Amino acid sequence: MYPKSTARFASSTLRCGRRGLAVARLGGLYWLACVVAACGASGEPARPLRLDAAGDGSLRFDRSAVRTPAGRASIDMRNPSNIPHAIGVRGQGLDEIGETVGKGGTSRVEADLEPGVYELFCPVGGHEQAGMTARLVVR
Repeated sequence: MYPKSTARFASSTLRCGRRGLAVARLGGLYWLACVVAACGASGEPARPLRLDAAGDGSLRFDRSAVRTPAGRASIDMRNPSNIPHAIGVRGQGLDEIGETVGKGGTSRVEADLEPGVYELFCPVGGHEQAGMTARLVVR
């Protein structure tokens, strides 16, 4: 058999090995958190903004302008009309488009908004050109 000192060494190495594994796992979680943060997941919740399509079938939104403070925002557009619509936002280097939805659906775009003026629009064929736009002012 092994001398007592060797058994103690093996036992302490085993304990360190478990501690080392825990430290390695913690380091991995820290790395993952840093990667997620670098990908734009800011920790701050998205501020909800809502703009609806006109319910009468016309190609317009229910408002011509929306204001919000700078930061992460979730722009939702409910569609009460029988015509499919979507929400898009562009300006300040941003160009995002939400899903096209039918009656009763909600199209959503999430974005980090810097101060400035943006354009909200419906990207569905010809709707923007027909006037389905609104201004988004970010302070």
